[in-house]
Amino acid sequence: MNRLVHFLHLPASAFTLAYFRMGLGALILCSTLRFIALGWIDMQYAQPQFHFPYFGLEFFSTPTISVLYATFTALIISSICVILGDRFRMMSIIMFLSFTYVELWDISFYLNHYYAVSLFSFMLCFLPAATIASLDVHAKRVKQNIFVPYWTHVLLLFQISIIYVYAGIAKINSDWLLQALPLKIWLPAHSSLPLIGPLFSFEYTPYLFSWAGMFFDLFIIIFLIMNKSRLFAFASVISFHSLTGLLFQIGVFPIVMIFMASLFLDTSYHEKC
Repeated sequence: MNRLVHFLHLPASAFTLAYFRMGLGALILCSTLRFIALGWIDMQYAQPQFHFPYFGLEFFSTPTISVLYATFTALIISSICVILGDRFRMMSIIMFLSFTYVELWDISFYLNHYYAVSLFSFMLCFLPAATIASLDVHAKRVKQNIFVPYWTHVLLLFQISIIYVYAGIAKINSDWLLQALPLKIWLPAHSSLPLIGPLFSFEYTPYLFSWAGMFFDLFIIIFLIMNKSRLFAFASVISFHSLTGLLFQIGVFPIVMIFMASLFLDTSYHEKC
């Protein structure tokens, strides 16, 4: 136990946490601006006469117009401040509360990657992610420190690992592996795509994709952890999520997971960014 405690408190690069802070803030900011630009505030929340609330949180499902826009304004301001590291602790909490509040308005709009972003935002509130490359350091509100305890890195990488491994476990069922569903239905719909489209017409393609997806989710973390295979594994992450993003309407999920997987890269990469 003492060895474990010592290991978790070894010095690690603060640049990785700064990279995580800026990247997560940028993802939330871009998603929010995209949400506004597409007119989804009115379409999904203001115009509908009825919303499907979460059990016990029914009072969240009837926000007024002023509350709608105030929440998105707070989300934009707080995410910008998180990126810049300006009053980071307070703004990270506001960003987490605002983002989560929006997600609790209607259960019918639930997406698993929004839940993941909310979870990572919550974790960010407790991490020393503004001790380097931040306005808080520049203004001397926070003491500059290029090192953080290693447990801060482990916490993030462990959570990312859970997402992948459990996604793989969820695919171990007869529908996914033996029936190749729902890919048997989804893939032929994209047979008109250039180059790769004709492959989706073959009977075995959905089975290949189903099994490959299961193995990818189960084992990609192992290859991301190992130094010799890390770059190849990260290239596989980019290819896998880019392809799924092209084929399926899953929003910003591919970008979120590519960014999260980049946390496994060497800290020198985070310092250069």
